[in-house]
Amino acid sequence: MINLLKKYINWHIENLIKLFTDNLHKKQEDSYVKFLNFIFWFKGINDRIKYNNKENRFIIKNTEISFVFENKKQGVHSYKNGLDARAEEIGKAYMLDEIDFLENDFIVDCGANVGDLLLYFKHKNFKVSYLGIEPSPEEYSCLEINAHDYTHSNIGLWNKKTEKTFYISSDGADSSLITPSTFDSKIDIKCDRLDNLLSDNKNVKLLKLEAEGAEPEGLDGASKILKNIEYISADLGPERGKDNHETYSEVTNLLYKNNFSLIKINPNRLSVLYKNNEF
Repeated sequence: MINLLKKYINWHIENLIKLFTDNLHKKQEDSYVKFLNFIFWFKGINDRIKYNNKENRFIIKNTEISFVFENKKQGVHSYKNGLDARAEEIGKAYMLDEIDFLENDFIVDCGANVGDLLLYFKHKNFKVSYLGIEPSPEEYSCLEINAHDYTHSNIGLWNKKTEKTFYISSDGADSSLITPSTFDSKIDIKCDRLDNLLSDNKNVKLLKLEAEGAEPEGLDGASKILKNIEYISADLGPERGKDNHETYSEVTNLLYKNNFSLIKINPNRLSVLYKNNEF
């Protein structure tokens, strides 16, 4: 009976959050902060959020971690259950528990957004070497702060060094180099090959790849260093272009040809974990 009551209450909370999220354009920052802090308090979560007027950013904190973000809808989606829950969610999404990480392993985070992947390692109190790559200016400005102790780059990954149009859709973290069906705005950004950014002999424990449909081009631009990458965890769901094609088939075929094996699939978002057979 108690479990049923909890499920009933949580169902209503989720509906309340969805209603609030759908109408965020009507909300001011102070209402947003009060709403999320009430949700945290009601759920018994110790995290709290505040707004920095000077920097135009939200800051969410728990006893161990402080994190910043700008986009309200994405903030609700990612942090409505607190930072620890988000860290666990990221771990499950990319199947990180399948990987035997060692101290100071090098992680490359392509499509880093504001740096949520780092939450997993901070939550586990595990030290890694990290490179975060994020082309969107808004998200990158937050990544700079959240990953201030690490290396980061405001660039798009492609199969050649060039400039390309970048289509911005920050509400759902759906910004892409491939023309989507809908977007908020577009800008021109610098792009480069990943193997131009990393040395030929640099071992990479994990490449996390989330490029909103541009995963094939991103991997093609890493062809010279694929031999040095032990694990690749990629989000390959239906996000490519106006027709929302998946990139699972193309990426899997490419990695099979480069001596990778498929280890595990997360069907909830079609994220896939691959391992280099040479390791």
